[in-house]
Amino acid sequence: MKLVHYRIYDETDRHILASGIPNPEQAAEVLHFLQLEYPGNTLTIETYETQTVRPGFGRDPDLH
Repeated sequence: MKLVHYRIYDETDRHILASGIPNPEQAAEVLHFLQLEYPGNTLTIETYETQTVRPGFGRDPDLH
């Protein structure tokens, strides 16, 4: 299963300022406060996916 998370990316300095944000509403709030802290930088919200099941811990097709 895949989970969607959000992160705030600073395009000016080219680094991630915040990550692991669970929903877009919280990402927008974090973005607002970071824009106050970095007024001259271009900040964007990005999405990324993570896996909840690590490789090797799923079903074994040979057993079914």
